[in-house]
Amino acid sequence: KKLVNNVEENITIATISAQWTTIAIPVQISEDVITILPIDKGVPKLFCDFPLIGTEVFSFPVLINNPNFNPTDPRDGVFLTKTERYNKDIDENQKIMQQAIDLYYELLEFASANKWENLHLLAKINNIPEMPEWLSKSYFNDTILKPIRERLLHVKLVKNASGDLKAILDEDDSIYMYFPYH
Repeated sequence: KKLVNNVEENITIATISAQWTTIAIPVQISEDVITILPIDKGVPKLFCDFPLIGTEVFSFPVLINNPNFNPTDPRDGVFLTKTERYNKDIDENQKIMQQAIDLYYELLEFASANKWENLHLLAKINNIPEMPEWLSKSYFNDTILKPIRERLLHVKLVKNASGDLKAILDEDDSIYMYFPYH
């Protein structure tokens, strides 16, 4: 439940899990339509059973929970960096993150195939302007951002003028649509 203007609202959360990893996104269900809701800016993105305060800056379109994450000492993140030497905690965190990314891909395909509304919210992943100490830019860009952006090009997320969902690239990797930018 959430309090908005002194009125309680029920919140519905869509989840998908594998082993100990669960990803979640808030949704609204009305009749036969499922609408993805935005995640409030102040909500942590990573949970180790409890929210890891400080992970609000982590640019990821869903919430990730795994009780086996190895958090930092102040519990403000989980080390996701590239290292020359083996580090058990970092390696475990990276495996959990890869599992979360795979679950995210499943959710993305399912939501698209079932024509959920606001699919663009599942594509909301950006560069992080100031990296927290527990996250390396190279790990984030190479392991999270670039693969997800590549995947998003092939998922039917954009409604065209006739109301059909289309991907930016079609089946033979030709550009189906362009987005203006400046």
